[in-house]
Amino acid sequence: MISTTLGRAKFNMEAAKISGATLACLAGIAPSTLSAAYREQVRLDSQTELKLFETSVAVLRLQQSLRPLQAPTSVNDLRAMLDHVELNKIDPRM
Repeated sequence: MISTTLGRAKFNMEAAKISGATLACLAGIAPSTLSAAYREQVRLDSQTELKLFETSVAVLRLQQSLRPLQAPTSVNDLRAMLDHVELNKIDPRM
């Protein structure tokens, strides 16, 4: 059974309609590692799970704040936008 943190990250990922590979790349882990974790073949440490969860929340908030516009679909463009939001301390919920 996957952990609660990893389960919430997966829930947010699905709600944001991004792939596991995109989430993994944004969080700085290999997509195959995340896939294996979701299939319970490998266990991630709590820091990695937290990073996945925080990244999934950031993507979901960004997408919700941009509606009716769409967030970028490219991993690099999405990473640049998330970095800009974090660097400038922009609250996407506003």
